[in-house]
Amino acid sequence: MSVGASARALRRDVSGQRGTSLVEVIVALGLVAVVGGALVYAVGALAHLSPDPARTALTAYGRRELAIAAALEKYAGNRVQPRSVQTSIPLPAGTPMPISASLSVTLQADGTRTLTVTAWPQGNTSQRVRRTLVVPAPAPIPGSSVLLPVTSAPTGAP
Repeated sequence: MSVGASARALRRDVSGQRGTSLVEVIVALGLVAVVGGALVYAVGALAHLSPDPARTALTAYGRRELAIAAALEKYAGNRVQPRSVQTSIPLPAGTPMPISASLSVTLQADGTRTLTVTAWPQGNTSQRVRRTLVVPAPAPIPGSSVLLPVTSAPTGAP
């Protein structure tokens, strides 16, 4: 076989094979875009699944403080005073985080009280966590006597 004949045979094989069409390229790029978008979405969703340890610790602190304040406000005669404190709370990593916290008490017209605990890392008020609880009107202290006001009987009854 001569060189010219082999070149013609090669040209015939190559010319018989066609390249990819524009439609195939567009479909392939569309599939790559869909898979890539799904991966980006999955990575973003995973970031939201794991809660921020500082926010979790602040929320737990607020919940604990509200439970204590509600227990103190349960009976008449006990009043929780509004306070602001600076303390530290433990983080899962083992390092304590310094925080500022405040407790506020609001007396409502119906006798209920609204307790609010607000906590935030010192120097970072953007991570502020606020927990609120409405405490019913206080009950009398156990073992005490409740004296009801004396009212006169209605007059003019038949």
